[in-house]
Amino acid sequence: MIKKRPQRTSIGVSNAGQNIWVAAMLKENDKKNVLVVQSLRNNLMGSTLVASSSFLICCAILAFTSTISDKRELVMTSLNQVEVSHKSSILIISFLSVFFIQTLSISFLNQLAMALNTLVLPESAVTPKQLGAMLSKGMLLSAIGNRVFFTAMPLVLWIYNPVLVLGATCGVVAVLYSTDFVPVRKSAGDLESSSTGSGDVVAP
Repeated sequence: MIKKRPQRTSIGVSNAGQNIWVAAMLKENDKKNVLVVQSLRNNLMGSTLVASSSFLICCAILAFTSTISDKRELVMTSLNQVEVSHKSSILIISFLSVFFIQTLSISFLNQLAMALNTLVLPESAVTPKQLGAMLSKGMLLSAIGNRVFFTAMPLVLWIYNPVLVLGATCGVVAVLYSTDFVPVRKSAGDLESSSTGSGDVVAP
C-alpha cells in the first residue's frame, strides 16, 4: 500500500509532505528556525523514548534470565533455564535492533537540525534535496524501529505461552491497522452526490 497507494497510509502521507516541509521551513527561516527545532525535537524525543525503552527491556530480560536456576522451572510454564535463555536471546536481539535503528534515526535528525538553519547562508554547500533525503531517512528509520518494537513486544509473552503471543499479535495488528491507514479523501463530485442523495439542497 505504501508503494502503490501511498495516500492511503500515514507513512505515505508523511513521506509526501517531508520535502514540502523542508521547503516551507526555508522560507523566512529567521522566523521559523524555532519551529524547525521544536518539530525535530518532538521526533527526537519519540525515537529516544523507544530506544531507551528497548535498552531497559534488554536489561530486564538479562536480569530475569539470570534468576532462573538450572533445576528450577519457570513459574506458569514447563521451561528450564536453557529454553528460557534461547528465547531470551531472540528477544534481546530484537530489542537491540530497535535500539540500533532508533539511534541511526536520532543521528540523521540531529544532522538535519544543524544543517537546516545554515542553508540560508550563501557559503552553505548543502542543498534542499539533501536535507529532504536526510529527513526521509531519519523518519523512515524511526518508523521501522517503531514497527520492530511493536513486533517484539508480543514476543515477550512467548516465554510463557504461545497462545498469549497470538492474542497479543492480533491486538497489535488491529491497532497498527487503525493507525497506519487513513480514510479515502472524497472528491467534490462524491460529496455532491452524497449530499443530493440525503435530501440536502446543493448550492449551484
